Amino acid sequence: MRFAANLSTMFPNLPMPDRYSAAAGLGFKAVECQFVNLTENTPDELKEAMKNAGIEHHVLLNSWPGDNNEFGFAALPGGEEPFFDSISKVLPYTFSLGCRKLHILSGLVQDDCKNTKFLEDMYVGRMQVAAEVLEDHAIVGLIEPLSPRVKNNYFLSSFEKAIELLEKIQRPNIKLLLDIFHLQEIEESMENLEKYYKYAGHIQVSQSPDRREPGAQGRIDYEDVFERLKKLGHNDYIGLEYYPQNSVEESLNWLKKFGSL
Repeated sequence: MRFAANLSTMFPNLPMPDRYSAAAGLGFKAVECQFVNLTENTPDELKEAMKNAGIEHHVLLNSWPGDNNEFGFAALPGGEEPFFDSISKVLPYTFSLGCRKLHILSGLVQDDCKNTKFLEDMYVGRMQVAAEVLEDHAIVGLIEPLSPRVKNNYFLSSFEKAIELLEKIQRPNIKLLLDIFHLQEIEESMENLEKYYKYAGHIQVSQSPDRREPGAQGRIDYEDVFERLKKLGHNDYIGLEYYPQNSVEESLNWLKKFGSL
């Protein structure tokens, strides 16, 4: 197992450029993050920080979430422009950082229209166009179901629905972001891990219910999860999207048992 530090959750109190050196100082070879602050750091500034730290940020970025708590636009009515703007705003960062995966946020919608055919058809169409844009730059687009406990009214809150939509999108560079924390929160089980893995383009881990490091006490048996992933032949980076229970250094003790950085 190879693991990538999540700059957003593991080092939230540091300026973004300093997070690269902090991750490298702990032995990480690669990182991911949730969001970049478009007004604080330019793509070139982050690229320089990454290079100076001797680390790679090729694992993951999120699309721009919006200024008004939209949390994405893929499934939001109101025109194509906000959706494609949410991607184009972060593409310069993906290029500069050499990031190969982009999580495309779908947005917050009202409960009574979350699963309407209109929204689903619009979502599929937008993702198909986005796939063409990303394909030109060899970038994989990811979609992720989020637990309602974490993000209420998020359009994509079911793994079964995510698979259904992926099969309608039918683009090889649009895949599932398989977050083990959200799988536990949504399905309360790891029963379907292998089923969903077939669609996965990236995996993230944290302990349920408090989103701590995988070695913390919780509802997920990560020894079992990692063993199953090994049997599936997984050899790509796994994102550590967790909030350390104490210090970042202490939160890494579990890695001695499960893998390497």
